[in-house]
Amino acid sequence: MRRFPWPFLRVAFAPGILSSFAYLASAVPTINSQPREDTFFPGQVAGFRVVASGTGQVTYQWYRDNQPIAGAIKDRHYTAAVHGADAGSAYKVVVTDDTGTVTSAAGHIRMSAYRAAEALPLPDTATARYHLDAVSGSDASGDGSAAKPYQTFARVRPLLRGGEVVVFAAGDYGNLSFNYTGGEITTPYTDWVTLMAAPGATPRIGQFYAHGNWNNSRVVYNGNFEFRLRLHGFLITDGVRIADGDLIRIERCAIRRIGPWSGSEADIGKAAVSVRAGRSITVEDCDITETAVGIGARGNDLVFRRNHIHEICHDGVQLTGCDQVLVEGNRIHNLDDGEDDIAPPVWNRHCDGLHLYPEADAAPVDANVGVTIRGNTIFHCEAMGIMFQNRETKIHVSRDFVVENNVFGPSGGFSIHFKDYCHSFVFRHNSMLHVENDSFVGRYRTLACASSAVGLPTYAASSGVQIYNNIFHGQDTNWGWINPLHAERFDHNLYHRWDAALAQGEAAIVTGQDPFADAASFDGRLVSGSAAIDNGSAVDPIGIDLRGAARDARPDIGAHEFVPTSPYAAWAAAAGLTGAEALLSADPDGDGLSNLLEYALGGSPLLPSIAPTPSVIFSDGAGAFSHRRNKTAAVTFAYETSTDLSTWAPLVVTPSVVTGDVDGDGKVELLRVLAPISAGETRKFVRLVVTTAP
Repeated sequence: MRRFPWPFLRVAFAPGILSSFAYLASAVPTINSQPREDTFFPGQVAGFRVVASGTGQVTYQWYRDNQPIAGAIKDRHYTAAVHGADAGSAYKVVVTDDTGTVTSAAGHIRMSAYRAAEALPLPDTATARYHLDAVSGSDASGDGSAAKPYQTFARVRPLLRGGEVVVFAAGDYGNLSFNYTGGEITTPYTDWVTLMAAPGATPRIGQFYAHGNWNNSRVVYNGNFEFRLRLHGFLITDGVRIADGDLIRIERCAIRRIGPWSGSEADIGKAAVSVRAGRSITVEDCDITETAVGIGARGNDLVFRRNHIHEICHDGVQLTGCDQVLVEGNRIHNLDDGEDDIAPPVWNRHCDGLHLYPEADAAPVDANVGVTIRGNTIFHCEAMGIMFQNRETKIHVSRDFVVENNVFGPSGGFSIHFKDYCHSFVFRHNSMLHVENDSFVGRYRTLACASSAVGLPTYAASSGVQIYNNIFHGQDTNWGWINPLHAERFDHNLYHRWDAALAQGEAAIVTGQDPFADAASFDGRLVSGSAAIDNGSAVDPIGIDLRGAARDARPDIGAHEFVPTSPYAAWAAAAGLTGAEALLSADPDGDGLSNLLEYALGGSPLLPSIAPTPSVIFSDGAGAFSHRRNKTAAVTFAYETSTDLSTWAPLVVTPSVVTGDVDGDGKVELLRVLAPISAGETRKFVRLVVTTAP
């Protein structure tokens, strides 16, 4: 009997008899899912994946532009941070098993020309192609013009093209949905499509939903669909959901989520804004409350800026395996789920201002990379101000963190809980406040806030840790996690109420003096004569402080650069005002602004000007107005609201800084006040009250 070698034709012969006949095809590995091309932005880690099967041991070797990549021998490959020169690079993999070899198709890198932090000018409503009026519009007889608006968004959605603007009058529009898998949108818009409130209107929607094309062969959590959608000025009653989508902006909206928000694992996980597999997503200037989680995100190139996140039942912002994120200028406070952590129910969760952690599922990239936490005010959290975790990540540990210019007030747990290792961690110009006998009222109870404890990643396993120019409030518990032994830099920190448990580091200042003008206001402003003034390190300082004021050559320690005030009398004398013209109530230039307002707003008492006048910049679900503030004026600002311009009540809000230096001299900033508008309110007036400081 004669045999042919396998895996070729195999025939067995006996004299005069054909005993068997079989053909076996060549059994090389099979590629079930090819590497995909994807769009990345400068600084992002790119990634490619292959799904293959074979006989026996399966091995991999990745190539870039036909050149083997040393050490790239797994089913997925991550690059270094990509930049413009990487555009067009081709990544393929050779898969080998016991029977042979097969080469995958190539996945290419595309580079994004857009970053989420970019400012986009707001379109003029007069340029809008489409107008909607849920109350008096008509889908049948309307033509979409301002004079004959349509009634529903469903009528307009199939007509939209890139660059168009849709203006919504007051009314309830149900859900706004852009669902690729449901056929509501099939092609990405070529330019931004803006959905915005009409001037003076507060359009109301249920849920904003944008779902792209899910593909599980990807290894990096970008979306698969570049929407180019912008939502501006809405009251959103049941949250924002973004899945598998890129290029979406949510601006100046009041965002809620239909409850309940506690009592079960599903309820405590409800997010007002949910981003899952998204790239280049911006959420800014929004009022977020009545939810469990404020913002929950997994994606890349994310910006969460100047939002007010308050009175919620779980975390303020959750980041779970993100790359290149900016969390800036947010005010996050009063977080509580109503349950103690002693024998808690199964659904119970810590309530943290910021919670940064890897996901527990089988997701491929689960570290947080390139996160900047800047200029936030975080206080009154049932658990931690910031909670950071690495766990055992599957690809790499968290790295490239910058935490600067933040103010942290007391919470129930650590003010800052970075008790895990991290590679490249910069912690500078932060202010930790302490308020004796502090407490806050959450949705369910009143909680004491006694902790100003801080834990930072100064472990032997960490690298590139720098901790300088911070104000720490000392107490004798949980301070073992700040250790200069394993820090690359640990200097010029100020310790208020120091005790022997604290590690001082180089050029430390230990003082019993309260460095803050008013710690209970949680603004972190320094008091005149504070030991923090002009005692920061001049090596690698931050150029501006929390409010955008320029730091001098010898920067102050903490989040604020001290700006000395100029008394009213000195201001009036410098302006040349005398006699009756120098009175607080006088108006020498006749522009309708008293001297007191000119002084407070940074105007001129002798030159009529519209610029200093507070102006309405939007009127939507979180609307109010903007105004200037003279940083050198010895005045206090307060806000009041009314529905009839007769009866006024205090409005407890904290303005956000839009521009830190309006006039180019470092003295005047532009503030924006976001006044929440409750369901059912048809109008709301807000006014500024200025008084001279005592």
